Amino acid sequence: MWNQYLKKLSKILENATHTFEPREIGIYLVSFDEVTPILIQSNEHQILQQVKWYGSDASAQNMQIIRNHDAAYFAEMINFTNPLFQVNLTNNKAEIIEKEIEKKLHGSSSLTYPILAYDTFWITALSLEKIIDNKTSDINTDIDIESLKKIINATAAEYNGISGNIILNAEGDRINANYDIWSVVKSQNDPESYVWKHNIAGNYSHSHN
Repeated sequence: MWNQYLKKLSKILENATHTFEPREIGIYLVSFDEVTPILIQSNEHQILQQVKWYGSDASAQNMQIIRNHDAAYFAEMINFTNPLFQVNLTNNKAEIIEKEIEKKLHGSSSLTYPILAYDTFWITALSLEKIIDNKTSDINTDIDIESLKKIINATAAEYNGISGNIILNAEGDRINANYDIWSVVKSQNDPESYVWKHNIAGNYSHSHN
């Protein structure tokens, strides 16, 4: 089903190469599980192989990509590069969560989203507790958005998160958030298989206020 869109994309790229070199052109792909069939069908379009592709945290460490040979082959060919929020896995809480996830899923999985979800849940719960303590009326009484922002920001700043210190800027974005860069490469143990490789040199720190 993606082939018709890939044909349109190929045409756009073809026109772009009249002005720019292929090395000056990139494709930014934001997708979830549909990333695998997109990569599979992209093998049929030669011009799509000539530019570099970038993904998002939604496709970083997606196991379906490396389990499908055609998708992994194309991802490795175009150096499919994806950022993923960097979490600290050296504390005791992270180890506990990791063991619980392995037990539930019968194997290992990325801890990024579970840890972020864990911290988000606690900040939400602690913020709600503050709202309840500060109100004498019913819990469903409306609270204005600015007051809610202040409570959440203060709670996040006080909270010792598994994902690190949580300081938010005026827009609600996290300050000093580090991102790891992941790409698909051939396995060193099995040339016919592919793995996700962490590019240690490719961290991005978002620190504006």
